Amino acid sequence: MIRAALKSLLARKVRLVMSTFAIVLGVSFVVGTLIFSDTLNRSFVSLFAYTVGDVVVQPEGGDVPGGGDSTATVPA
Repeated sequence: MIRAALKSLLARKVRLVMSTFAIVLGVSFVVGTLIFSDTLNRSFVSLFAYTVGDVVVQPEGGDVPGGGDSTATVPA
């Protein structure tokens, strides 16, 4: 049975090569897409983590524990 399968594969070498190429190309595109999306996600996370790291948002009239009257407001 293995001999028949190998004989069939070797009889159509171009089809074997093209099928192998299609599988490798498809896997490469999927891996490339995952790597690109992960890199983009990490870039945005690090960008926003460093630019707005010390911002505190509170509703009007809300109390910040331990903030007291020293909390400065910014007019909008």
